[in-house]
Amino acid sequence: AEDGKGKGLRATTIGELDAAVKAALAHKDGPVLIECVIPRDDCTSELISWGRHVATANARPPAH
Repeated sequence: AEDGKGKGLRATTIGELDAAVKAALAHKDGPVLIECVIPRDDCTSELISWGRHVATANARPPAH
């Protein structure tokens, strides 16, 4: 955030996520975004299928 009150955190392990959540709850001055990095294959087949549908929908030009 340009005003300096937002906070961005990144978690690549469960320990980092735990620490990020604690830091986010303690940060009272503005919004917090936690980027959660997970392995590409760490999801269900349903989620992969849904992701493909979303990607296809996002690739279409906007309807007017």
